[in-house]
Amino acid sequence: MLHKLVHTKLLSGSLNSELDMTGAERKKAMAGRIRELTGEVKLGKGENVVRAEEHRRASKRVREGLAEKKKERQKQQLEEVCVFLFLDYRFLNSVQAKNLGNYHPALKKLFEGTSKAPSRTRERGLKMGVGKFKKGSLMLKKEDIQKIQGGPQPSRKGSGKRR
Repeated sequence: MLHKLVHTKLLSGSLNSELDMTGAERKKAMAGRIRELTGEVKLGKGENVVRAEEHRRASKRVREGLAEKKKERQKQQLEEVCVFLFLDYRFLNSVQAKNLGNYHPALKKLFEGTSKAPSRTRERGLKMGVGKFKKGSLMLKKEDIQKIQGGPQPSRKGSGKRR
């Protein structure tokens, strides 16, 4: 309960008018705050989720640039922490750091990165990749049989208007 109160008090500071935030920043902070209050995301992570969704809508080149910049920031942050703790920052791999004995579990997020691996959903059922299953039997076309046998696939001629 105290943890929640402290976080909500800290979060309300991001909406403070004395912070000189732009309109877009205020909207993102408000949207993140609403997500936190509804329980959709963890406390303190709402604005980050809103920004991540915005980044996903960007073009591919922009997304690649954002990802590259994020990696640079993480590497720089790790170097700062390692220098602060008198660790050899050349060892960016947590396994190597553990072997050398200069690893602490609190640094795990810095070594591993803050992003989680995307969870994969398992597709249910069997997928054959050939033909269609209708009325209890597998219907095969000539193209499907040629695909299996490895013969030349027929070229499809375009029909309709071209732009």
